[in-house]
Amino acid sequence: MNTESTNISLSQADELRKFKDLLDEGIISQEEFEKKKEQLLKADSSSKVEHNYIAYEPSKLFPYIATIGPLIAIIWVIYVTIKHFF
Repeated sequence: MNTESTNISLSQADELRKFKDLLDEGIISQEEFEKKKEQLLKADSSSKVEHNYIAYEPSKLFPYIATIGPLIAIIWVIYVTIKHFF
């Protein structure tokens, strides 16, 4: 686990503890606590999905990379052909 995700998890755990303290003191309701808990957990899982997308699916981030090789080959053939005949 990298330090960035560890820091995010610790800060979310700290925030969740603060809301639990507010619940125990009667300042917020159980419903409000559950709603905030769900928001924190969703935020944590969405950041992991984004990180995994970048790490495991680079072809979706750079869809035109695969066309560069054939394009260079075509340009090279045209260049050599023109140079040969002129």
